[in-house]
Amino acid sequence: MTKNSIGLFFVLSLILAICSCAPVTIDTTPTGATVYSADGQTQLGNTPFNTSVFVGDKNFAIRKDRYIDDTVKLNFESPRKVDLTLRPMPVLVYSKPDADIYLDDSTNLIGRTPMKLQVSVKNKTYTLKAADYYDQNITIGLETTDPLVVKLARRPIVTVSAVPTEVEFYENGQLIGTSSVREEILTSRTFELRKPGYFTKRITLESAPPYEMAIELKPFPIVTVTTVPGGAQIYRADKVIGKAPVKFAVGEKTTLEVRADRYYPQSITLTPESPAQVDIALKAMPYVTVISSPAGAEVFVGDKSIGVTPVEQLIEKNTVVELRKEGFVTKTATLTGADKQVTVTLEAVPAAPAPAIQPVETKELKTAVADSKNQVAAPEQKKTGGQLRWIVGGAIIAVAGLVFFLIKRKKQ
Repeated sequence: MTKNSIGLFFVLSLILAICSCAPVTIDTTPTGATVYSADGQTQLGNTPFNTSVFVGDKNFAIRKDRYIDDTVKLNFESPRKVDLTLRPMPVLVYSKPDADIYLDDSTNLIGRTPMKLQVSVKNKTYTLKAADYYDQNITIGLETTDPLVVKLARRPIVTVSAVPTEVEFYENGQLIGTSSVREEILTSRTFELRKPGYFTKRITLESAPPYEMAIELKPFPIVTVTTVPGGAQIYRADKVIGKAPVKFAVGEKTTLEVRADRYYPQSITLTPESPAQVDIALKAMPYVTVISSPAGAEVFVGDKSIGVTPVEQLIEKNTVVELRKEGFVTKTATLTGADKQVTVTLEAVPAAPAPAIQPVETKELKTAVADSKNQVAAPEQKKTGGQLRWIVGGAIIAVAGLVFFLIKRKKQ
């Protein structure tokens, strides 16, 4: 009896176990995932994986390379087939240098490298962008290597700066920038750097690198012009630039003219190789002052009057001058310009000699003489004869003095 009971019990238990066992198939997308025990230690098989579920729960770990691990929990109520879609692991994207990441149309910014990008069954295209580098597209899909390292290609953009500041950059005669410029050098390009007071410099760039350049301009040498006499005017192209001493920046061959009153002008040519100081001694003009003794004589050069002494005249060659003054003898002098002052002494005109007195017979005088003769014949002739002679002699002397006075005045 006992043996029969025990046997019946086992038969009933076996029937109960068979009736309470449910077969389940675990499958994955993609297939071929590895099925592990719940603790992840024991490998049970690959999907699609067939198992049975009894009264209790049953747990499995699902793993596939490049996919995120997942788990499956089964029980008696679970469907006979469990489909599990595995999620691909994201791809970590690095770039050199760091770049912005755009999706699809390159206007949708989603982040910046380094960054993990989600992977889907369908490949996706992203664009990496960085300043001064060419844009680069990358495709992220199930076959993409993780991590993905992208090296961007740098554009041949060169930044050229200059010392000193405010330098102008020209290309083909056109101003393209000041102080510094950033230009892409795809072909050979020549630039000219200019700044007042500095030598112009030309540079030709074929490509990059270098990506940054610093150009230093050389300043014009400063030449100081001094003059004797001091304070002379300095001209350039007939325009005054200052009074000596003058500091002048010489970047090319330059001609200056030095002028001062009463000195001959002088031209000088400066070059960048000229000494730091150039001394100019002007030649004085040979002015001569003519003085006469006595003063006030009029001075003539040829027939032209140049003034009344004391008078100053520029004498650049031997010149004969004539001095004239009323009452004095005209005198000449030769001026050579060697002496700055020449004195000429004038001599007074000598007095004219007195003319001989000649008796002048006039009608009145003849009448007087006749009368006097008649009186001599009179009885009283002896008494009055002496007085008459004195009267006649005085009259003759008076007439002679009057004639001499008239002759002298006419000569003057």
